[in-house]
Amino acid sequence: MTRRHTTILLIAGERSDQQYLEQCLEEAAMKVHLRKAQTLYEGLQLLEQEQEIELVLLDLALPDVSGFKALTRYLEHSPHIPVIVISELNNEIIGNQAVKAGAQDFLVKGQFDGKLLGRAIRYSLHRFATQKEFEEVARRLAISQSRYVEAQQMAHFGNWEMDLVSNTMHWSDEMRRIFGMPPSKAEFSLTEYLEVVHPEERRAVEQWFEEVMKSGHQQRIEHRILVHGSKIKHIALRARISMDDRAGKPVLLGVVQDITERKLNEQLMLEQKVSRTAARISHEVLSELSFQIRTPMATVLNLLFLLDKTNLDKEQRELLQALQMSFDDLLLSVNNLLNFSVFAGIEMPRNEMEQEVDQLLQQIRQALALRAQNAGLELEFEVDREIPARLQFDPALTLQVLYSLIDSTIQFASPGSAIIVGVRHQAATADNQWLRVSVELDHPLIQAESLELLKQGEKLLESIDEAHLQCKETRAALTMAISARITRALGGELKVDYLPEDERLCVHLQLPATIVSAMRRFTGGKPEVPIKILLVEDHFLNQIATRQILTTWSPLVTVDIAENGLVGYEKFRAHGYDLVLMDIQMPEMNGIEAARKIRELSDVPIIALTAHASRQEQDKCFEAGMNDYLTKPFQPEELYARIMHHMSMVKN
Repeated sequence: MTRRHTTILLIAGERSDQQYLEQCLEEAAMKVHLRKAQTLYEGLQLLEQEQEIELVLLDLALPDVSGFKALTRYLEHSPHIPVIVISELNNEIIGNQAVKAGAQDFLVKGQFDGKLLGRAIRYSLHRFATQKEFEEVARRLAISQSRYVEAQQMAHFGNWEMDLVSNTMHWSDEMRRIFGMPPSKAEFSLTEYLEVVHPEERRAVEQWFEEVMKSGHQQRIEHRILVHGSKIKHIALRARISMDDRAGKPVLLGVVQDITERKLNEQLMLEQKVSRTAARISHEVLSELSFQIRTPMATVLNLLFLLDKTNLDKEQRELLQALQMSFDDLLLSVNNLLNFSVFAGIEMPRNEMEQEVDQLLQQIRQALALRAQNAGLELEFEVDREIPARLQFDPALTLQVLYSLIDSTIQFASPGSAIIVGVRHQAATADNQWLRVSVELDHPLIQAESLELLKQGEKLLESIDEAHLQCKETRAALTMAISARITRALGGELKVDYLPEDERLCVHLQLPATIVSAMRRFTGGKPEVPIKILLVEDHFLNQIATRQILTTWSPLVTVDIAENGLVGYEKFRAHGYDLVLMDIQMPEMNGIEAARKIRELSDVPIIALTAHASRQEQDKCFEAGMNDYLTKPFQPEELYARIMHHMSMVKN
């Protein structure tokens, strides 16, 4: 079959440069139709007149525009046509900037011949076509999933190429960002890719690669990856065999899409107007989804604690910041889960339990400190000294409401301003006790339309549509409306005020919160005698983090691990332990059944560590003979205190 001609526009100011490039094209034996221009203005005019131009060779030394500005103006005018930049400066920084700005390649005058130029042209056309194809996939995905438009705006794509002989992979910048890899490294091995894949899916992904290389056809797979060993992401992977014209051999071409947000929304954010079937989703299903999120949250919180206890160098500081951001993302995912239950009209059962007020506020501080810092804000908490240390309320939904209110208020804050969160407890009578929280912001950046939406409260949920969701201020108002519905479900009240004379936005919240008499008090300290602990936990990251938290607490603490309840029971029967930390949801045998079987052998203290935050789950644990109950994620200090408390009870 006759090869078709490629139409190329050459924009070069010097006649000698034009002649040299024409000679290189002849040496490359490429069939081209060449158009020429001596100025950027003339070149842009030709692009408008001749629609068949497929690629542009752009010299940065032009009579009318020179330097990086020439590329910038070209990309503003014709971003739909790939461009190769040519410069007389052998400057790697300029080359990288050009490619990052949108150029397909960067060549230095006098350092390339016809072969190199031909290769650059072929690669640029192929790479540009691949990117366009991928953008079309993203466009179709956005249309088919219109209710997930916000999540799709945050989706990212990357591409890669793999040598089938050496299994060496070249990753794009975006792919390295998705996988949390350093930008300075461009080449990876297939083994390095598989090491990032979630262990439960690693074998399946390896077999998928083998099948793609064997069949050569385009195939697709979705799987999880572990970024920095802890943060879980979902990705969609596509690949096919293609011929590398430069090397004359087949290569594996692929694209990657970060679909983490989409996966959550597919499970949680069903369309409100199109379908009402979400109202039939049971509380057990939502609880299970919440569990899947709280488990990695516990891991992240434990790793944050461990890093904070070390002497951090620069690299460790960067890791700590990454973990803090991961924790923030996961906490937001939990909030989205609870938001969904309100948005879809699902009844939310109240799970009141004893809770440390300081622990609740600390979770809020940790979750929002980095967000406030990045926005250039001061986040201040003013807590009444007379507030009781422990109250009885619904900690999960209260945390959701407080987080949403403060996070939404940040949307209206200007850099340099302060958000003041006031917390106090009011006990008018034994049956009328309230946790009162105020969130105040001076000089908010709020328009009249946004203020009107805030004042609508829950009525906003009945009239919101997709168009409204494009505005971040409207989304903040929607979050406050959802918080108002949660608050009302808890028997409380939420009110938004704007004081124009003081230019102050005030959000007032009151929730039922009862003082509990005869509270259990746990004391801290460290072990004075050896303690042998059995940790029954199926999540390998939680195994590592929890063991290290305990062994770094005291050298007198030793920890054995069992990956499920059955193994835990067998290990206890064979060796015996001073204390058992028991996860609940595990394969083979769950924690409830394992605790019952251990109780047949011993009255050893058993502390439940579970991601299910409900009174029902707590009651199940106590009925099975467990002595205590901690909800993930928990503060390590709280775990230490519980261990010391129960060991002291055994001693006495």
